[in-house]
Amino acid sequence: MSVIAGSFNATPGARQPKEITVSNKKYYKGLDENFRCRDYQFEVGKTYKHVGVVKACSSGFHSCENPWDVLSYYDITSRFAVVEIAGDTATHSEDSKIASAEITFKAEIKLPEFITDCINFLKDACKSEITPASGDSSRLAASG
Repeated sequence: MSVIAGSFNATPGARQPKEITVSNKKYYKGLDENFRCRDYQFEVGKTYKHVGVVKACSSGFHSCENPWDVLSYYDITSRFAVVEIAGDTATHSEDSKIASAEITFKAEIKLPEFITDCINFLKDACKSEITPASGDSSRLAASG
């Protein structure tokens, strides 16, 4: 896997991001038809490093944990990628958007797979850890 260091809205003289790893969650990134974002060209299989302060909506490499949130920034005619993030991060207060100091492009996913991931994200969010009541005395969510 290649590592490409570069500046993405970096502030001169800003402190360097710490090398920390974010959990192995799945993150999504939207891109234009040329696999670019903000005039930055990306490729699957490569890792990119931001030099400087990481700030959501301002600097760093942006992605979303919730694939639905990507659609707030890119429409369905866009290209989509599954990415891993690492290094310093900064979250967005209104959705799952996160800026990171490092981003690795794991795979490009086509619209049907992206839609499937959106649906699965909703299904997973609706799963309950509570076992539904059952048996002769149950009142709700009963069967039998």
